[in-house]
Amino acid sequence: ECFFATDFGDSGAGTWANGVQSSGLTSKNAGYGPVTGHVYETPGTYTVTMSVTDGVNTVTKTGTIVVQDPDVVYAGDLTICISHSNNFTGAPSGALQVNTAGNTDMYAAWNTHKASNKRILFCKADTWVASATIDAGSLSNMIVGGYGTGVAHTFASGTLVSVTPATGIGTMFQGGGATDVKFCEFRIAANA
Repeated sequence: ECFFATDFGDSGAGTWANGVQSSGLTSKNAGYGPVTGHVYETPGTYTVTMSVTDGVNTVTKTGTIVVQDPDVVYAGDLTICISHSNNFTGAPSGALQVNTAGNTDMYAAWNTHKASNKRILFCKADTWVASATIDAGSLSNMIVGGYGTGVAHTFASGTLVSVTPATGIGTMFQGGGATDVKFCEFRIAANA
């Protein structure tokens, strides 16, 4: 049996407040086991170090991770902020602002504005529906998420975009054939 330990190179990551079973394992900068993960919250270059030991021999490998600032990568009209209530509070500076004038269908807005190399953000203070699956298909290098703050759908210390799919939609998001497409910050309501 092998022991795996990872240092993510993110000394400012802080400590876990809940869910840690041992007081010595509270650092968010460390991971244990063959499968582990880490969320980098600050842009920069990080050196990740993983050590594996079988009790006699130890092998250590390092790698570099570069985290870019999405407000720089998707500056200006490369970010599209969408609201059906004309609420753009918390939208990134310089982003293209789209008011759907009361149309709450996320699918319609997605279908109109989807494109590679874009960041599409939906207003967290609005409540959305989706008439069909949000399909990234053959798109690449994009983020789909939210901006601002929501009202009722709080998760941890942040809020999420609330969306209710139409009855019969089996998958809310899919990305078959997509490359480097990220869906984040969504609360999907059950709708059988």
